[in-house]
Amino acid sequence: MPLFGVFNAAEEIDLDKLPEKFVLKCTHDSQSTFVCTDKSYFDFVEAKKRLNVALHRNWYWQGREWAYLGITPRIVAEAFLDEPGRATPTDYKFYCFDGKAALVQTDADRFTNHEMQYFSTEWEQRGDIDHEVSEHEPTVKPENYELMLELSEKLSDGFPHVRVDWYNISGKPYFGEMTFYTGGGYDPFYALEEQPDRLDRELGDLFVLPTVSHLEKYCDWSCPSSKRSLGADNA
Repeated sequence: MPLFGVFNAAEEIDLDKLPEKFVLKCTHDSQSTFVCTDKSYFDFVEAKKRLNVALHRNWYWQGREWAYLGITPRIVAEAFLDEPGRATPTDYKFYCFDGKAALVQTDADRFTNHEMQYFSTEWEQRGDIDHEVSEHEPTVKPENYELMLELSEKLSDGFPHVRVDWYNISGKPYFGEMTFYTGGGYDPFYALEEQPDRLDRELGDLFVLPTVSHLEKYCDWSCPSSKRSLGADNA
C-alpha cells in the first residue's frame, strides 16, 4: 500500500503535502479511518480531533484482544485506491487456518451502502451478513483472485487462524492487513438467522488451538503482556 507518512499526532499532518485523495487511519485500533476524495470538502479539523481522541484510546480494553495492548499509537496517511464504479475499494478478506484458506468475505462500499458477502474459496456464494442464502447479486470474482488466494495462504502459514485482507484494483492486488480477531470474536456471520450459526461452527471446527510448545516457539517471553495472556506468570 503506498504510504505518504507516519505521524505521532494529528498536528504533524501537513494537508498541503498530501495528494487530492488519501486515507488517514490509526495503526493501533479499529474504526478510526478517514477517507478524503476531495480536499475542498474534507473536514480536516474534525478528522484531527477524532484522530487525537483515538491516539489516547487503547483498543485492548475494547475486547481484551491482547496483541493491541503494547502497540505504540500512530497515524498513517495512505494512498486512496480508486476502484471504478465504487465509492471506496472492495475488501477481500481470506479466513485462513494453518495456512489454508476456508472462506472469503467481500465488503463493498463499506462507508456508504455497505454490502458484505461470503464465498467459498471456489467462489461459491455462502450468504451475506444477514442470511445464509443471499438475495444479492454475487460480488464479481476479481481478476488475479488465484494469486490473492495463494499469497493469503503463504502469509497465514504458521498461524492457527488469521484473516488476510486485500484490495484489488483492475486486477492488481494490494495487501491491506492481517486480522487476528474478526469482530473481536463476537460478531455472528449471519446476523438475522436463528442460532446456531452454521458458518461459525464450520470455521470453529477448523480452528485448532496450539499447544504450549507451539506458543513458546512464536511468543516473545520477554514481553510481560505475553506472559499474562498465556498465564505464564503462574507457571
